[in-house]
Amino acid sequence: MSVQEYTGHISAMRADSDFFGAEDFAGRGDVPVQIVKCNRCVDVVACGKSQKEMFTLTLNIDGQLAAKVLWLKPTNRKQLLKLYGPNVGDWKGKWIWFYVDEVRSPSGGMTLGIRIRDKTDAPNNAKKQTQATSQTVATIVEKYAKRLAELKPEEITPAYHKFDAQAATMRDEDAQAIYRLFAKYAPVPASETVI
Repeated sequence: MSVQEYTGHISAMRADSDFFGAEDFAGRGDVPVQIVKCNRCVDVVACGKSQKEMFTLTLNIDGQLAAKVLWLKPTNRKQLLKLYGPNVGDWKGKWIWFYVDEVRSPSGGMTLGIRIRDKTDAPNNAKKQTQATSQTVATIVEKYAKRLAELKPEEITPAYHKFDAQAATMRDEDAQAIYRLFAKYAPVPASETVI
């Protein structure tokens, strides 16, 4: 066994966890995150206990898909209801702000936990980043759509009309703008469904 002094951030001490914990955000103040999707998990083991059903949020942090998920427990679930309403599908792409607070532990006593602030605005750098990303994606798709228009109908496969896996994180308005570009340069036959 090798022993070395550790002086880094406390989040590294629970790096093997699949779920965010207070340690991941300790000392960072309010942390803006963007909801990618809500997940329904069945028959999972979390925190050493078997869970029949649980819900988690997949998130973007600093413009990157997070490696961990947030286990959506009652207090944060109720806060999301208050902020964005009861239709979970409407939460996709929305911003939430995490902070660490003292909370009641299920085993009694107090501990630290992640809470969601009563705040829905996107951070300033995210607004700029979203605009730049939308412009870049539109430029790439426009070039692709022009090339698609040059192909003969038999050369066009349904695969040309599908987005790759990264498109799943796009905002609906971005996806609609891209579909309009496709329609402008390479209309999709009515018999085909664009996914």
